[in-house]
Amino acid sequence: VVTSHGLPIDLRMHLFFVSQPGFSKTFSMRIFSNPVYGIFSRTDINPAWEDRMTEARFSGTIYQDQRGVVKQVYGAAYEYSNCILCVDEFHALANTMTQQHSSTLESALCTALDSGWVRKGLGRGKLEYQTSVTMWAGAQPMRYDLGQGTGRRFVFLEFIPSEDDEEVIRQAMRRGKNVKHDMMKLNSIRRDIRNLWTDINKIDNVWFNPEIDRYYDRIKIMPYEEHLFNVIAIGYNIMHGDVKRDFEINIDDELKRLFDLENEWRHDIKKGPETSQILQIIRDNMNKHNIKWVPKIDIQNRMADFGVNFQKSNELIFQLIREGLVTKKVHPSHKGKREECVALI
Repeated sequence: VVTSHGLPIDLRMHLFFVSQPGFSKTFSMRIFSNPVYGIFSRTDINPAWEDRMTEARFSGTIYQDQRGVVKQVYGAAYEYSNCILCVDEFHALANTMTQQHSSTLESALCTALDSGWVRKGLGRGKLEYQTSVTMWAGAQPMRYDLGQGTGRRFVFLEFIPSEDDEEVIRQAMRRGKNVKHDMMKLNSIRRDIRNLWTDINKIDNVWFNPEIDRYYDRIKIMPYEEHLFNVIAIGYNIMHGDVKRDFEINIDDELKRLFDLENEWRHDIKKGPETSQILQIIRDNMNKHNIKWVPKIDIQNRMADFGVNFQKSNELIFQLIREGLVTKKVHPSHKGKREECVALI
């Protein structure tokens, strides 16, 4: 239905959740993918889970049995071809890519997530098939190179919580205690999903309002990122519009806001979202205590709550100083001692 230069466009949206440990990455995925109570379970969208995968597990392999018969074993990409595959901690998968036995995993993953093709040539033959697997992954804040590799295939959802956000999450977790699932409401949502899927299959042509491209120019996204933003636009219009055979993709203020957020998050990921944590901590302290200069030790103690040690947080602060985003000087503390403090520029 959606084409470019005469070729069909893959409209899968691979999602990457980025947040500190304990801030609902796994919970968010389980809300959709729990095999019994997940929103997508028992619909045409079948969720699945994997924690660690070797290249052979993802792509498959070819082997010779004891009788000398060559056999093909299809991998997770084939097994979950029509599924959303959730990977709880992507760093475990990234670590596997560095192992000798799975050094081609990143290449296989990139191709499968991009074009849907899985191709693997071995001494005993060739394994080749097409997959429609969609990947959702979660990871703690870290830097990704979005110019190449797997990062370019994902739409990022970044959540660097402020102290107010933490309080909202704390209260939400408390309100959820002893709350049982409502199967009647859940089944109603699932019916709506199945009906929406039926409506989507009726679409024959998709047209993009030229205003969308003009907005891309305005926010200066990279050419290779436009496809991801197009997928966001299509999904937004399907969920908010009247699905017709000739379907026009339009842009409004809310979609512009979503574009701006994704663009901001991608910039954060490129430079390293851990620095965004530092900036958020400084803002929180400025607002909470009505101060400009924040003691560096307070920032480091706060980063330690998120699993970042003092040496690493010190390096991040100096990185922000070099980038001209913060400045540092020595101030007398309330205890009469002199201490290093940091302020936004």
